Amino acid sequence: MGYMQMFWIAIIIGSLIGEVLSMDLTSVWFTGAGLVALALSLMEVSIEWQIAAFLVISIALVISVRPIVRKKLAPKEEYKSNTEKNIGKTAVVVKDILGEEVGKIKIAGKLWLALSENGTNIKEDSKVEIVAIEGSKFIVKKIK
Repeated sequence: MGYMQMFWIAIIIGSLIGEVLSMDLTSVWFTGAGLVALALSLMEVSIEWQIAAFLVISIALVISVRPIVRKKLAPKEEYKSNTEKNIGKTAVVVKDILGEEVGKIKIAGKLWLALSENGTNIKEDSKVEIVAIEGSKFIVKKIK
């Protein structure tokens, strides 16, 4: 095995170790370029072409693929269900909420079961704010 082949293997291993340590998608691209350069070395292509291929491929991968991969791996926004999106919104009581008993509220034209946040009575036609969800029921508080 020639010294250039050992050099490219060292580049490949070094870039993989660097990527594992950083997890920032900065050195993994040199692994691919190192593999191509190693293949050229095994085919006994001149050192200049090996280095040129390594540089061109490294730059091309960093510029073209890295942004796409980073975007795909970026943390996603926390998913909220349609029900959870109602927290903080105002609704109208359509069936009295009496103490710990379930009543009904209307929000965006839909009826939902509701409980009072602190067990107080909330009469029909009162405006309430949705403060939480408990199972299939909204927890609400009366708006003064």
